[in-house]
Amino acid sequence: DSSGSIGAENFQRMIEQVADLIFELDLDNGNDSTRGTRLGIATFSDQTEVVYQLNEYASRMSALNALDILYKGGTTNTASVLRYCRENMFTRQNGDRPQVANYLVIFTDGRSNDQDETWQEALKAREAGIRILVVGIGRMVSQFELEGMATPPVDRNVIMIRDFRDLSGILQRVAEGVCDNEDSCLSNPCRRSEERRVGKECRSRW
Repeated sequence: DSSGSIGAENFQRMIEQVADLIFELDLDNGNDSTRGTRLGIATFSDQTEVVYQLNEYASRMSALNALDILYKGGTTNTASVLRYCRENMFTRQNGDRPQVANYLVIFTDGRSNDQDETWQEALKAREAGIRILVVGIGRMVSQFELEGMATPPVDRNVIMIRDFRDLSGILQRVAEGVCDNEDSCLSNPCRRSEERRVGKECRSRW
């Protein structure tokens, strides 16, 4: 979310959180057809802007170096990013691997421009096999709307925090939300979780 309510300082906090999450993911094996993680990033306000696609960076360092993202401001067109990711990012042309599960993590601090459209796009994404995890930040966000977006169970896939300064405290929970949603998968995207999941692997894509 890069809408006007975020502000440049808090937007930077979100980017720092994304950078920390990158260290949790096995991007270095993402070129494999089933192992590792592929990461795509997009921002949304009035419209969606792509930072990079799933197949653009195949290492942690290259993905981190590409996180020089400008804050835009504007409205909260959440439906646009849900639609874009379903129609464009999670495609074979842009790095989608059909045999690997897809995960979409959304950070937002407010209500979307159109709740019904947002829910419709979220439903289409879930029907396309995309698992949606949402992080709601602050008092202006609608937990009811986020629960309508997220993949069930919502107690796992909707994370609410009071302030942007609390982002660092949910790092492991977001990473585990991606790792633990699959009961039986092929590759574990979280390096720090491997020892705790001996004999259980997990696959994902952001």
